[in-house]
Amino acid sequence: MPELSPTEEAILAEYERLDLNLRSLTDEIRVLTEGPSQVLSEQLSELQSKVYVIRTLIKSSVYNYAKMKGQEME
Repeated sequence: MPELSPTEEAILAEYERLDLNLRSLTDEIRVLTEGPSQVLSEQLSELQSKVYVIRTLIKSSVYNYAKMKGQEME
């Protein structure tokens, strides 16, 4: 893996922190969706789907950035 600048390291650290927060939020949503209210459950399920999409986009962005940096090093 190529050496990262301090700014790049800070950005990746923020992505990691965001990923952990999104995982925590997903876990909390999962707990809430197991509750008795069907309407609340459906709304939270929709929110959970959106969180997964956001998380996937972030992971994709980080992967593409790392891939791009790797190609620059070649």
